[in-house]
Amino acid sequence: MFATPVGLGRRVSRTQQGIARRYSLGVPSRRRLSAGLLMFPLALLCLYLVYMGYLYFLRPDAIGALGHPFTADPRFDNAWGGPTLVGAWVVHSAVAFALHFVAVSLLRRLVAWQDGTTVRSDG
Repeated sequence: MFATPVGLGRRVSRTQQGIARRYSLGVPSRRRLSAGLLMFPLALLCLYLVYMGYLYFLRPDAIGALGHPFTADPRFDNAWGGPTLVGAWVVHSAVAFALHFVAVSLLRRLVAWQDGTTVRSDG
């Protein structure tokens, strides 16, 4: 609608057709359905890792130490990387990063597998 006056109508149309072809709304194949069922828990894992790893300092059990992140706190005695908030956050973030790397790699492979089956089923 707004792209035609500036000369981008064909490009937008091709992009829309490509998206429609890639994510066809036809009957999903068994492979596509199984890939989606495998991707959902991995996507949930990625969201969980953001909260438990990167945003560790915002958890209810850790937020009380925001005022003194570099001093020892008894609530972090058993935490990974404790006894300071910064140490616990660094270790939780490092573990989350490693698990994120694995989860995103698996997601990318599943998406590639799903795209391969989509292209073959479209003709």
